[in-house]
Amino acid sequence: MGKLTQARVDKAEQRAKQYFIWDRDLKGFGLRISPGGAKSYVIQYRMGGRGFPAKRYTIGKHDSPWTTVAARGEAKRLLAEIELGNDPKDAEEERRADQLHSRFEQFANQFLELYGEREWAPNNYKNQKGYLSNWIVPIMGKKPLGTIKRKDVVAVLDKVPANKPSLPRNLFVLMRLMFNWAVDRGALEKSPIAGMKPPRQPSERHHILAHDELILLAAYAERMGPVWGNLIHMLLLTGQRRNEVARADWSEFNKALRLWTIPPARTKNGREQIVPLNAGAMACLNELAGRHREGDGDAWPKRGYVFFHHDGKPVSGFSRMKRRLDKGLASASTIEMQPWRFHDLRRTVATNMQQLGVRFEVTEALLNHVSVTHAGVASVYHRHDWLDEKRSALEAWSARLAQLTEDWDGFLPDAKEPKS
Repeated sequence: MGKLTQARVDKAEQRAKQYFIWDRDLKGFGLRISPGGAKSYVIQYRMGGRGFPAKRYTIGKHDSPWTTVAARGEAKRLLAEIELGNDPKDAEEERRADQLHSRFEQFANQFLELYGEREWAPNNYKNQKGYLSNWIVPIMGKKPLGTIKRKDVVAVLDKVPANKPSLPRNLFVLMRLMFNWAVDRGALEKSPIAGMKPPRQPSERHHILAHDELILLAAYAERMGPVWGNLIHMLLLTGQRRNEVARADWSEFNKALRLWTIPPARTKNGREQIVPLNAGAMACLNELAGRHREGDGDAWPKRGYVFFHHDGKPVSGFSRMKRRLDKGLASASTIEMQPWRFHDLRRTVATNMQQLGVRFEVTEALLNHVSVTHAGVASVYHRHDWLDEKRSALEAWSARLAQLTEDWDGFLPDAKEPKS
């Protein structure tokens, strides 16, 4: 029996049955190798000395943070505590009991800190935290973690209104992750969500605005005022997500290079997005620059929200604006708009791009979609490899949109922009 070293641990082979390798220098310190090949550091000890049953306590799995050196240090500390009469298993049971009887709200905060902040991109973290605070914590928050039952999970799902078809499944996935995390950490013996079927995935929307609807929207947007009107035009001209456009900051734009760089913290997938600015987008930004206090002649501001209210805060109230827009569209023309959402504009842009002969990979790059072509190391290059192609595609789309709306006068004679 030799000293337990990193090299010795790495060389330990998997066997049909569980076995142990004990350290020569520190009595009671060892490595357990499971039939599946998992390696964990353990201590073996007797409370009260000879004549009392042997106990084993698991320090942790071999890997960060438990290197052989770190595990040896922890083993020394635990064995010293045992000499003083303190059983580490008792302390572990107390920790589990504390977690089991702590309120779900406390557990949720711990989960966000120890899991969410480390594993999720900033935008995803914000979304998941919103799910917790708005939907899950109001129902489960005051309950001890160990008392939460399946009926509590159902109560969360039943609270979701019918007009949010995707939300139940999103909440279910989050709760399943949280409870499984609690089980892995020993805070729960079993997840209350185990064995439950997830809510049905809503059928994917495939709505694409027809050409007459697209023309009406592009033409009518000007009647929504310079802020909302240009925001709608930027959505149509760039194909980017609503919040990515609405929260755009002047610091992201390079007028000389005609580029808009959306930082990872503001994209849905946490990937930087570079958007070439076509003629239509440049026209929108030139008009908006004139609203900004820092606007100096033809120069664009260096910082600050592009789309902002008079108090300088970014635009909000999309639902109210959408109702006003829909009301105006309905009364402005004989064209009947089918029910639509802002996200449908991305799909509409993508479809029109393909009709213009734009390659699928370029369209995917424009939409900042993560696909199989963006996997692994290749993703580092794909963001830039398509820059020239993206510019050509967006310029062609800008020209096409201008052609569609040019000289169009489909408004009813008495059409007026409705009040909110």
